[in-house]
Amino acid sequence: MRTDLTTADLAAPLKEPVGLLWVDLGGDPSDEFRSLLLDTFGFHPLAVDDALDETHVPKLDDWVEYSNSRFDLF
Repeated sequence: MRTDLTTADLAAPLKEPVGLLWVDLGGDPSDEFRSLLLDTFGFHPLAVDDALDETHVPKLDDWVEYSNSRFDLF
């Protein structure tokens, strides 16, 4: 486990066709988290808002552009 990853380190595995990258964002949500999720990982802005809001109603959104991606949320 590494805790000293840069944004470039996190973006590199995304270029590989297969693999697993686990990112655990701890602490209070910040603009840095928002930027990482939007700019580096390319998540939809509404998904980022939901993820960073501690109190929200669980829901499932259908975004066509993510149809080839698998996200397991625990």
